[in-house]
Amino acid sequence: ELWTYRQRSFADALQSYVRADVGPEALLRGQLPAPEQPYDLIVLPMILETLTGDLRPMLRALRARLIPQGGLVLATENPFKLGARWRAALGRSFLPLPWGTHPPRPGGWHAVPPRRLYGARELSTWAEHAGFRVQAIAYTVGYHPHDAQRPLSPVGWLRAQLLARMRHLIPGWRDYLIMRWQREEKGTP
Repeated sequence: ELWTYRQRSFADALQSYVRADVGPEALLRGQLPAPEQPYDLIVLPMILETLTGDLRPMLRALRARLIPQGGLVLATENPFKLGARWRAALGRSFLPLPWGTHPPRPGGWHAVPPRRLYGARELSTWAEHAGFRVQAIAYTVGYHPHDAQRPLSPVGWLRAQLLARMRHLIPGWRDYLIMRWQREEKGTP
């Protein structure tokens, strides 16, 4: 079962599976569609960074839609990724691109620019407040295999190789944060 996020749309092949349209305001208030039966797993891909405000109502509403052993997997941009560190060192914003200039993401996702970035520690705190236990934290490098090949000069190629190796060596500098949360029975409902 899929819900679309008002500012995003799925690839055409997935449109027939979409059950509801949920906007950012409804998400933050926890006003989510009621499932026919509880979910085993809920996946939030690249949604949190588009929201600002208190995440607890949304996270508690998601928790209520899970079976007792259910889980939540979320993926979000890593605020400490190498590119953000470079931008900060140069006195620029952590947010990568101005509104309206984000390229499409792989898998049919239309990118919505980030409005706020969350680190693993902050998300772990949100998880605890909403009645979840963090099971796993991972970082991944974002590649864009769908992009056309860009010709690089030898210096550009060496720079790209160096940056890629740095991200592989230091997980906290990778592009995306992925977390798995487990519903806690003794936590907040």
